[in-house]
Amino acid sequence: MVGRFYQGHGITSDLKTFIHMLIDNKKIFDLYGMHKYKNTNAFGFLTLSPKLQEKNKLLNSFFSINEWSSIIKDDKVTTSMKKQYTDFLNNLGINTSDKWYSVNSVMAYEQEPQFHNRVSLTNDRDWLNQRKVRVSLKISELQVRTITETFRVFGNILGEKFLGKIRIPSEIKELFSHAQQWGHHMGTTRMSKSNSDGVVNENCKSHSIDNLYINGSSVFPTGSATNPTYTILAMSIRLADYLKKEVLKNA
Repeated sequence: MVGRFYQGHGITSDLKTFIHMLIDNKKIFDLYGMHKYKNTNAFGFLTLSPKLQEKNKLLNSFFSINEWSSIIKDDKVTTSMKKQYTDFLNNLGINTSDKWYSVNSVMAYEQEPQFHNRVSLTNDRDWLNQRKVRVSLKISELQVRTITETFRVFGNILGEKFLGKIRIPSEIKELFSHAQQWGHHMGTTRMSKSNSDGVVNENCKSHSIDNLYINGSSVFPTGSATNPTYTILAMSIRLADYLKKEVLKNA
């Protein structure tokens, strides 16, 4: 089981997904996106409620709204393109005043734990004569559906409240047929009740090697969609308390 159920956090930032908002973009970026708050990087994001997520049977995900220069004001857009765009909106009865802003979004999402996603060793050697690593990673249909459905739900809410609309690119499935940007390596020594589906038990102790303990994101059975650092710290404190009790018990 070592190396199995490899996971990471997928991050999409190049989907060319447009969100047209009918509110002042400066107010949006007071909360969403990355900015400084009391000398700390703050990151506001949107996510589905647990109830809505369960109803749609989706993985965890969150996304932020990032600033993109307004199509109405962008100097790089030609005058003719602006006119075509504004004429189109006017024909729909939409006021093309400075209220309209275009923003893009960045989404981070959970990867579905899958047995065949793994890290293994090849027979090829590097310049230090160590065997090279092979990473096998496949995007599941559930991951693609999580992304498209999350955007769809958010788009419906925007439309119902007359705040804007969202456009999802038609090639989204093709884009996610291979790994894009990844971070936070997890899995490969996952926690489980037995060695049939994992490597360590609930106390991070190896199922097969006595006196071996493993701690870190590699023991995560699932990865959620948020950064793993605080969870790793909490597990480190928990493991330290457990080992201390074990040492005192055997002293």
